[in-house]
Amino acid sequence: MSDARFPPLQFGGEPVKTYHVKVYFALTVSAAVLCFGGGCASVPKASSTEDLQAKTFQTKPGVANLYVYREPGLLLGAAVGWDVNLDGRTLGLLTIGTYIFSEVQPGQHTLSRLQTVKPIRLEAGRNYFFRLAPSLAASETKFVEVPETKGRTAVTKLSRVVTLY
Repeated sequence: MSDARFPPLQFGGEPVKTYHVKVYFALTVSAAVLCFGGGCASVPKASSTEDLQAKTFQTKPGVANLYVYREPGLLLGAAVGWDVNLDGRTLGLLTIGTYIFSEVQPGQHTLSRLQTVKPIRLEAGRNYFFRLAPSLAASETKFVEVPETKGRTAVTKLSRVVTLY
């Protein structure tokens, strides 16, 4: 039913449907909230001393160094902190541009996030690097093991977050 006092909205000569206006409005509001509403998660950062110590990449006898990181610049999941678990316990929370460092006993372990589970085997005296790769579906996030040289280069550009255990 149309009211002669209010002709239908037109765009390019075509009438604009009410649901188009609602969808456009919802997308505009969502974008504004992400851009101006502080949509990025904040997590406690490690001290600069702890960060620099982890970036020496020196291992201690009897343990392996484990680095798990999220690269900066990827918008996918940027507003959310991602929990990382080691053997069923929360290791830490990653936001974009951060990494977790932990000295781990050698042997078989499990990295996990939501439904993503990655069995890993660590040897004492070695550094291991895993990049948390985003996906369109949060449950499909993957742990990607990267070579040590590439991992070192990536971690040196990131900030260390507090390791929970």
